[in-house]
Amino acid sequence: MNILLTGLITPMISAMIPRLQRNAHHVTISAAGLYEVDENKAPNKTKRITKEVQKILQGKRYQALIFFYAYQCEETMDDVSVQGTMLDDLFEYQQAAAQHGVKHFILITDQRVFGSVQDLAESQAPAPDTSAGILIKAAEDYLLSSGADGVEKLIIRVTNLYMPGQQDAFFSRALICAQNNEPMLIEATEETPCDFLHADDLAQCICLAIESDISGIVNLAYEDQSTYKSAINLVLKHLPGLTVTYSGKSERYESLKTSQAVKRLDWVPRHHWMQELGEILAVDDEKLQKRNPLHVLTNQGSRLLNKMIPWIELVLFGGLAFWLTSISKVYANFRIADYWLFYPILMGSLHGGPIGIAAGLIACAFFGLDWVREGNDLYRLLYNIDNWLPLMMYMLAGGLFGYMHDKTNERMKMLEEEMREHDAKTKFMENMYKQASEDSVLLQKQVLNNRDSFGRIFNITMELESMQPEQVYLSTLNVLEDTMQNHSVAIYSRSGYTSYARLAASSPKYGGKLSKSLDVAQFPL
Repeated sequence: MNILLTGLITPMISAMIPRLQRNAHHVTISAAGLYEVDENKAPNKTKRITKEVQKILQGKRYQALIFFYAYQCEETMDDVSVQGTMLDDLFEYQQAAAQHGVKHFILITDQRVFGSVQDLAESQAPAPDTSAGILIKAAEDYLLSSGADGVEKLIIRVTNLYMPGQQDAFFSRALICAQNNEPMLIEATEETPCDFLHADDLAQCICLAIESDISGIVNLAYEDQSTYKSAINLVLKHLPGLTVTYSGKSERYESLKTSQAVKRLDWVPRHHWMQELGEILAVDDEKLQKRNPLHVLTNQGSRLLNKMIPWIELVLFGGLAFWLTSISKVYANFRIADYWLFYPILMGSLHGGPIGIAAGLIACAFFGLDWVREGNDLYRLLYNIDNWLPLMMYMLAGGLFGYMHDKTNERMKMLEEEMREHDAKTKFMENMYKQASEDSVLLQKQVLNNRDSFGRIFNITMELESMQPEQVYLSTLNVLEDTMQNHSVAIYSRSGYTSYARLAASSPKYGGKLSKSLDVAQFPL
């Protein structure tokens, strides 16, 4: 099925595409009326890209259109002007969908459509008390009142969406406040219910809703019955420096509850934000630190210092070797060792071949200096090969031990690269196994729950075989009514080779008359 995504498209929504594609859907993101996150600004600060809506729907046959209108339930992170402009886009897309044969139109909104003291049930008429809630209600009312145009319209209300590795309102704001040493203001009380839903679970629900042709309004939540106090306590374990203040207003007595219609689709959330909190904050922390100017300067200074350390050690250890050589002329006990030979050995072992050879050259230079200071002619050192032995030993020691250091490092890098490749393959296989397992369970449920599937018929047959004989007729009657979608079923039982069959069970709502017995000979076919 070809699916078009549009509306408030952030990287978190784009990350839902693999789930949709795994369910045999071809997904396209529209550039018309698109609102995408500007990475240089705070989360949910967006910019709009305009284009002809009609041209997009004319170019390709789409069976489903998903319009993301709102999915973050924090007023402080919301840009109301964006939602106001999206009402025009919603009107254009709805009209274009009716004209170009789109079968499913799904509108994604959130629980802000309800007032702060309302019961968040789908049967209750929303009475919003915030500017964002009023705009969300206007979008829902327009879609529901657009009339019968052949398009199945579905509204899915969600709580706060999140996905590890992507920006979101609540967790990203907590991380930014902790890094900037600013208090995090929550427009609620400590006991206000809150809930966080993984974007992949929303994508799974959308796939099931499209396959089952659901229309109307459904609510979607994880339903872990958390409060802001318990959520912040868990966040503080990862961000101990975070300070939180509560406004005490907009108190909500209940959180969104998943609709019975969604539960009948066998929708079960696979993710829980409490278990993924460390991954959420760790990834976001890495991203925000990359954008922090102070962190960038610190990284640059650290890299520069790491490059200068070998040369600083070259100078320091060279001075140490010069000092030890100087005092060896005064104290006889120090004359038993050549400290300039130790110098290139040490530097080559610590920093590799180039630094070792540089240390050997420095040792040769100081050896020549000592040769001249002792009253010898320099040309005798250069032209007499017998005097080259110390110089050759310095260069050989620096190069040899440097080579050994470089060879060891190269082997370590090769092992680390092999380990990374092995870990990547292992992670890939684990993800493949996890996805295959999830898809297998989902496919099995779809096969067994599909009205016309052989898997469901087999399941029913096995169930009938395990029943008592007197219950088989009634169960078979219920199955036939459900499969044939009518209430005009009668089951006759014939024993042996007699031509008469006796009425065993019949639909209670059948209005006609049924004979208690039936002559099978009258129905040769």
